[in-house]
Amino acid sequence: MSLEANKTLARRYFEEFLNQGNLCVADEIFDEKVSYRGPFGSIDGVDRLKRFFLMIRKAFPDLHYVVEEGIAEGEKVINCFSSRGTLLGGVEGTEFHGRQFSVPGVNVFSIRNRKITEVRCFWDTYSQMQQLHWVPLPTMNCA
Repeated sequence: MSLEANKTLARRYFEEFLNQGNLCVADEIFDEKVSYRGPFGSIDGVDRLKRFFLMIRKAFPDLHYVVEEGIAEGEKVINCFSSRGTLLGGVEGTEFHGRQFSVPGVNVFSIRNRKITEVRCFWDTYSQMQQLHWVPLPTMNCA
């Protein structure tokens, strides 16, 4: 598969799977045994990955990614992105509902036989949790 085809496949992950919430595209772009590695854990298998992103979509129905042009070499594609969303469901405690976040991140894709076999996702989780008020904001004491 060409480097441009690999970059197109990675872009489909963001545009169709994540932004549009099109779960049907998952069977086209992911290997059946795909591995997702993110800051909060690992998920193996395309069906588990689809269920995970359904849960994320329920919590953040307006979740949206803006993706920069990918860098490809061999079977790897790297994309920088920014993501934003509003917490509207799926988390206990109404005090969190309506809070928004916007954070940068990077994905590293492994691609083999025209399918994504692994996604390694890194984003500014601490900033995201601060913006959602899941961790306390830092305070400064100047004495």
